[in-house]
Amino acid sequence: MLKDSLNPKSMLHTQELSIGYTYRGRESVLQSGLNLKLFESDFVCLIGPNGCGKSTLIRTLGGLQKSMSGDVFIEDEKLTSLGYSSRSQLINTVLTDRSAVDHITVEEVVALGRYTYTNWIGSLSEPDRSYISNSIHEVGLSGFEDRMLSTLSDGERQRVFIAKALASDAPLLLLDEPTAHLDISNRVEILTLLRNLSIISGHTCLVSTHDLDMALQLADEIWLMLPDHGMICCTPEEIVQQDYLDKVFGNKTLFFNSESGNFALRGKSTHKIQLKESTSIPKYAVRTFERLGFSVSQKAGALARIGVDNEGWIISTGLIEIKHLTLSEACRILKKLTLRVK
Repeated sequence: MLKDSLNPKSMLHTQELSIGYTYRGRESVLQSGLNLKLFESDFVCLIGPNGCGKSTLIRTLGGLQKSMSGDVFIEDEKLTSLGYSSRSQLINTVLTDRSAVDHITVEEVVALGRYTYTNWIGSLSEPDRSYISNSIHEVGLSGFEDRMLSTLSDGERQRVFIAKALASDAPLLLLDEPTAHLDISNRVEILTLLRNLSIISGHTCLVSTHDLDMALQLADEIWLMLPDHGMICCTPEEIVQQDYLDKVFGNKTLFFNSESGNFALRGKSTHKIQLKESTSIPKYAVRTFERLGFSVSQKAGALARIGVDNEGWIISTGLIEIKHLTLSEACRILKKLTLRVK
């Protein structure tokens, strides 16, 4: 009995699912043979290069777009067999598409998330209004209830539609690039909010995103969609360890550094700078010089010698020594020196 109670509840799974679209009578299959699984309380990030089918998958799983073949199951029920109302109470999809309706308030948009629970004339009960209020608060839009959608920034609009999804109280949330128009602090806030929903209230969240760094830090599992068909589903640590990100996103100028856990530019150092005697420089400064194409060493024969003391950075050549520099000033001088040796 204990073992059974610990088994996670299946919220969504697919069987040999193929996704794509039909244009002018011609079928284009983006991904095929997908056997995916989402469980209760999962927070999964869907990543992959542009054009591989991430948005198409989100729309197909949400029932907004027909599959090319195969099946989608929600809590072991075929998605195609669920009525509109039943489906809406189980699964809610948030897209990046701009709404064509602007002359409506924030509260009115979020209230649409409760429509499957209202009576035939659409009256909102006190519990309905509580869901609406709490959802607006959770996305950080308290005080925006009477604002018109047309007056909001793209980021604020996106939060409104996330609040609408929360108001539906659907246990399964599918979100296509929910942070696409947000600044860094708001991207972190929204993804953390969605992550917390999975932990605290047991929501299952599938989020497509280009915020790879946040996905690696927050996701229970990564779904990495491959450009040449196929999906890799595993933990963020396995994604990094197996160099999957470099294989998918890497190119002539970019690679994923599994040691640092982030992307870096490929580039060979073109000039050497020598450390002055008894000098050590902080790691961030080494990264600064390397980013500009300089390698730091103890060997002679370098473009210049560099040091740092309590009064600032020091650059020495065979002819001059310049002191009391900021790091930015030192970098500008080094770049100027490279022009002289060309």
